[in-house]
Amino acid sequence: MTVGDFYDCLEGFEDARERRMLDTDLLNHIQGQYFAAAFNDPKHYPKSPELSERLKKTNKKLSPMTDDEMLAQIKRDSLQWKGIQNGYNSR
Repeated sequence: MTVGDFYDCLEGFEDARERRMLDTDLLNHIQGQYFAAAFNDPKHYPKSPELSERLKKTNKKLSPMTDDEMLAQIKRDSLQWKGIQNGYNSR
């Protein structure tokens, strides 16, 4: 492992930590909205979780990949790794 690889690992760890903090903050905010609705206006308390409804709207349906789609994904991944291993990454 080179020094550059080590710094890439550190940056990835920091990015993942920031995403976890943002996710936690979002969930705490949603939980606060639920508590406010439950205590102050129970008639308007949502019947299903808002976050799951938002995710249903934004996520596409997952379906099995065809053989051609799998080969195309493997080629994209291998080209990406080949470029990184040969020193062509952006760093």
